[in-house]
Amino acid sequence: MSYIVLARKWRPQKFEDLVGQQHIAHTLRNAIAQNRVAHAFLFTGSRGVGKTSTARIFAKALNCEHAPCDEPCNACKNCLAITEGNSMDVIEIDGASNRGINEIREVLEAVRYAPTSGRYKIYIIDEVHMLTTEAFNALLKTLEEPPPHVVFIFATTDPNKIPITIVSRCQRYDFKRISLDDLVAHLGRIASAEGIAFEESALRLIARTARGGVRDALSAMDQIIAFAEQPISGERAAEVLGVASRETLMRMAECVIRKDVAGTLACIDKVDHYGQNLAQFGFDLLEFWRDVTVLAAVRGADAPVELNASERDAVRAWLPLVSFDSLQRIFQIWYQTTETLPKSLSPRIVMEMAAVRMCQVETVVPLDGILRKLDAVTKAVAAGTGLTPDALAHVQAFLSDRGLSLDGEKKN
Repeated sequence: MSYIVLARKWRPQKFEDLVGQQHIAHTLRNAIAQNRVAHAFLFTGSRGVGKTSTARIFAKALNCEHAPCDEPCNACKNCLAITEGNSMDVIEIDGASNRGINEIREVLEAVRYAPTSGRYKIYIIDEVHMLTTEAFNALLKTLEEPPPHVVFIFATTDPNKIPITIVSRCQRYDFKRISLDDLVAHLGRIASAEGIAFEESALRLIARTARGGVRDALSAMDQIIAFAEQPISGERAAEVLGVASRETLMRMAECVIRKDVAGTLACIDKVDHYGQNLAQFGFDLLEFWRDVTVLAAVRGADAPVELNASERDAVRAWLPLVSFDSLQRIFQIWYQTTETLPKSLSPRIVMEMAAVRMCQVETVVPLDGILRKLDAVTKAVAAGTGLTPDALAHVQAFLSDRGLSLDGEKKN
């Protein structure tokens, strides 16, 4: 038997298998239990978050021989036929390749006929936003008043391209990206079931690279398993994925905070030497700087950052070496750098010069703080202590050149 990739092998078959979409699973289960199933649904969200899988599970729950049920049995002939993709009552259509009015007319002609074995005839149209305007218009009347045995389920990654007249006739469900912790836990369960040893750093790197998409994470996991020897470390996973490891990001950030120019340039050289994408490295480091800045602002354990326990401890050890104002300026420098990297002819040079600038960031004393100190000096002089008259005259001349006075007001 040919190998089945992890993304297909571990595709959810029940509502409880869905990762990070419990709010949608709960709503659909209740709709079935209360016999309040709508005639049209719109599933929206980024790729790989479970839209089509949820549509299939919902279709099985509606047409299961034990229906109505909040979970399909996955054992009856109807459930098995839907799982295998050969059910006569559940028709999946690719909206990207069947986008014209002729294809939709065929669907509208077929909806008149009753289902063969299930309770409903269910049409799942993936990437529905790719349909033409004429095709959408042809759907309108049937979508508003379909036969009682028909359910439409539309899935899309770009709901803004769907006419509002279509959206208004559907129940809309927005699928969210899977959180980092949920995705790491899911990958860990699959790795354990497959008998593959992964270090947690490798799983977290895969989850971060997938950006909340389960399918992307499992595809990357498949690739890494084929390449690396067990136990698979974060460094080996980074090598396969062509991204910088967390250790490299940590080292780069520490060197900047410690003003180690040579160390920061060595990190960039390492990333470039291994052929890793500099623009991706820039974005990953930007996210890391965001976490460092948030951790500096929110000192508690509940800081909303994607750092594990050891990374948090390491960052907290650096924080006394840098002011919060300096961290904000470092973030701003790197943010501007990441914007220019994709269109730069020499991304490495741009990145190196930005790293040098970050290492040279100095703490800036706010103007209001300076004025408060000068006000204290003025009061001390008035009381007969503090500055000599000559020193006071120098301070007044310095402020006057800049349009300021000792009372903190601007001069005209």
